[in-house]
Amino acid sequence: MRKSIQHGRLCLTFDDRNFDNWLKVLPLWRKYDARGTFFVSGAVDATAIGVMQRLQNDGHTVGLHALHHAKYPNKKDTYIEEEILPQLDVCRNAGIKIRSFAYPYSLRDEESDGRLFEYFDFLRGGAWQIREKDQEMVSIDRLFLKDVADKQLFYGMSASGNFDFHEVSQSIFRAAERGETIVFYAHDIPEKLAPSHHISVGQLEVLLKLARALDMDICGMNEL
Repeated sequence: MRKSIQHGRLCLTFDDRNFDNWLKVLPLWRKYDARGTFFVSGAVDATAIGVMQRLQNDGHTVGLHALHHAKYPNKKDTYIEEEILPQLDVCRNAGIKIRSFAYPYSLRDEESDGRLFEYFDFLRGGAWQIREKDQEMVSIDRLFLKDVADKQLFYGMSASGNFDFHEVSQSIFRAAERGETIVFYAHDIPEKLAPSHHISVGQLEVLLKLARALDMDICGMNEL
């Protein structure tokens, strides 16, 4: 069991193949001495390998998000062979360190966790799975981890679109005050806010600035 640090950890995660904008914001991460986690879907081709290597060389974590971005419940019997191993094998051959997986659409159950923990140390689902109607995120204890286990499932909270900044910031304040680890997710990082699953560069900087002011560790999952 890994102990959380005194002022908490903030893990910001990003999904899919938004390679251009992910790379454009690397200087912003450096500005705040911060690192994130990037979950790649689709074929791990030459382009993906190049981006994943650049991200890792800059200190970030890269993980996997399924070859076809398939929903686990739709192909339980073949999920490992068709969605996981084709990505994982290429990464291993390319010397890319993979320890984390984000479920497409956050669709998971205990059975899928057990199977995927054979290949990954960290899994990310979604807060909506455990959040009751109108429940404030800051009050959901399972979103905030005092300790991170060697094999850990995280319930990621949304920090994308026109998200509720008060709700997100309150969660960050709680984690910093109690020395907890929290995970947020988004997808692309455009200059201007696009569709609802993305976070703008300006929004990202607001979160990085807040966490840095609270002396949190802003880290990728490989650092947990």
